[in-house]
Amino acid sequence: QREIFYYSLELITKNLQSLSEEGLPKQKQSNPSPIKMILFDLDGTLLPMDLPLFKQTTSLLFIEKMKKHGYDLEILRKARTEAFKAMASNDGKQLNSEAFYDVLETYYGEKLAEDYHYFDEYYDEEFDKVKEICGFHPDAGPTVAAIAEKGYQLVLATMPWFPAAGIKARLRWAGVDHRHF
Repeated sequence: QREIFYYSLELITKNLQSLSEEGLPKQKQSNPSPIKMILFDLDGTLLPMDLPLFKQTTSLLFIEKMKKHGYDLEILRKARTEAFKAMASNDGKQLNSEAFYDVLETYYGEKLAEDYHYFDEYYDEEFDKVKEICGFHPDAGPTVAAIAEKGYQLVLATMPWFPAAGIKARLRWAGVDHRHF
């Protein structure tokens, strides 16, 4: 499937470049096509990855970060697992982040509010280490940009349990500008 996707990316890029003698358009154009929206999958497609290894690595880095701040590993693993289940069963009446933190709050109470900044620090400091286990496809960024410049609305499909900082980081690793979405 990945090979087909990357072959499709290559074809799209070549076709878009051939539409103009000077290369890709510099400004966003209006889109006369009946197709108005294009969906891109981030995890495993725009950003090649071994998903189980990715999940394991992000989990280990997060747990190590929180261990440094006095969190018991076994309790944190259990709380985190329950929090992910809460997000997975979320009926849309609340944000996934609210479902996540509601569960963690039952385990940690006031400590969670005091330590909330450690979660942000994780995405600012440790999360970029995960990039090393992800692949890279050089056509992903230029293809997304070229399609956006043609006036299509782009939609990103991704794992719903990452905050915006985690999604923007993974787009950056893929060479894709998050502002296209």
